[in-house]
Amino acid sequence: MGEAPASSGITHRFLVDNDLSPLIVKALEDFEFLDIQSVAQALGNAEVDDDRDIIPWLGRTDTIWITHDKAAKRRHAPALKRQRVTVLWIRGKKLTNFDHVAIVFRVLKQLIEKVEKAHGPIHFRAGTKTGPTPTIDWAADPRDRV
Repeated sequence: MGEAPASSGITHRFLVDNDLSPLIVKALEDFEFLDIQSVAQALGNAEVDDDRDIIPWLGRTDTIWITHDKAAKRRHAPALKRQRVTVLWIRGKKLTNFDHVAIVFRVLKQLIEKVEKAHGPIHFRAGTKTGPTPTIDWAADPRDRV
């Protein structure tokens, strides 16, 4: 599987899950302070679709996972916590590609600020009806639950 790139001034790594619009990657890939990739780009295989393969990679590479996969939240919450993975869960029904991009754009600055101050991994939630600050669903350290 792919490894995180060597340090090059990039301070934040993101993996956009297969269930979200690839336009998120296209829209953000030119920002030099972000390393944002699709699953195919990061893991070198467009066919990787098993979260059990993705989650350990996220933990090893300290990569933030952006996903809309509600079933993964229920099914893999213990593994995500054990691997110390920070996640942005995109919420909403019948979201368009534009909605995916708009939600990520709206919360990205606040999410980065919270991650930079965090004492451990955090699971965030954002949707079409949330403001610019993503909601914290879970935080490894109680100091990050505000």
